[in-house]
Formats: sequence, C-alpha cells, structure tokens
Amino acid sequence: MRPGYIDTGGGSAPIAQTTKSYPEGPYGEADPEVGQRIEDLKFDGFVSPVDGTLANQRKVQTLSFGELRNSGKRYAIVHVSAYWCDSCSASALDLSDKAKTVLERDGVIIELLVDGSAAGADPTFKELDNWIVTGGLEVTTVAPGDERVREVFPTREYAYIIELETMEVVWRHFGLYERPTTVWYSVDALLSLYLE
Repeated sequence: MRPGYIDTGGGSAPIAQTTKSYPEGPYGEADPEVGQRIEDLKFDGFVSPVDGTLANQRKVQTLSFGELRNSGKRYAIVHVSAYWCDSCSASALDLSDKAKTVLERDGVIIELLVDGSAAGADPTFKELDNWIVTGGLEVTTVAPGDERVREVFPTREYAYIIELETMEVVWRHFGLYERPTTVWYSVDALLSLYLE
C-alpha cells in the first residue's frame, strides 16, 4: 500500500488531509512577547514550496499563518524588515546563507517586508522581487496582506521563532545594526534550542 493511502477493502483511497483548528486568543499585539500567541495573519508575496526553494518564475500568492501551521513544519522564523533599512539588508544576506540548514531541519523562514521604499508604505511586488535578488533569498518573502500585519509586526529588525503547533512566540530578538545580525541570532537559537 502506498504511503498516504488507506485500504478500502476493494483497493486504496487517499487519506483525507486534516486541517487543525487555529489556536484561540488572546493574541499578542505590537511586537509580541515570548509566550504570546500570534493570530492567523495573511501575507502576499512570493511563497516557497514546502521543500523551501523559491521558484525562479515567481508569482504572487497569499499565505496565512493557518496554512503554515498545517504544513507539517514545527517552527518558523519570522524576520521583520524594511526595504529602505540597511541593517535589514545585512540580516537578509545572513538569511540566505543559513536558510538551507533551517529547511533541512524542518523549519520555515518568512522574510516579512513591512515597509517598501518609504516608512509606512507597503512594499511593491517589484521591491519584494528586488529584495530576493539582492539578498539571494530562497525563502518565503512577503508583504502584509492587510493592515493588521503591520499592527502586530510594526518594528523592523525583530526576529521571532514561532512554534507552529501552538502559534506561540518562543523566542524573539531585536538588533538594529548589530553584528552578528538579528537573523544570525535567530537561526542560532532555532538550531540549538528547537531543531537540535
């Protein structure tokens, strides 16, 4: 019998995929703290397949935390960036260097651009594309799907580790213009504490 199939007595049929209900609130607000749950936010941008590679022919898709939670992955890093921020750009370069290891260990990375070329302005899809090309990113790179994303994640250069089963922040770090970068710290924490 093929994996993912069930014996029906007269052959086999695919096992129905179950969708987990999203954890209830209360949810964390601006720059959520460790222990706070994250609501089911929506993003628009370039979404990597489950294997983690970003397709060469990028098309805009919508992604929600609920979909990510049902992906079978265990933890996600969310790095909050702004297109105009040099510190964020340096972190994105670290992201491209470390992404493969995270993906191999069943983690997910989301690069979230909350600002485009000006503070408070959503990034355009051209800016998202430029961010991917410049940083050599092969991870999901998205913009806010609605204003609520900007309310929950208003500050650039925060990195969060979110446990996808509970949707709770288990680790966070803020590090504007620091070396090593915010992303370096987040990947190190994810690999040493959660995806050993």
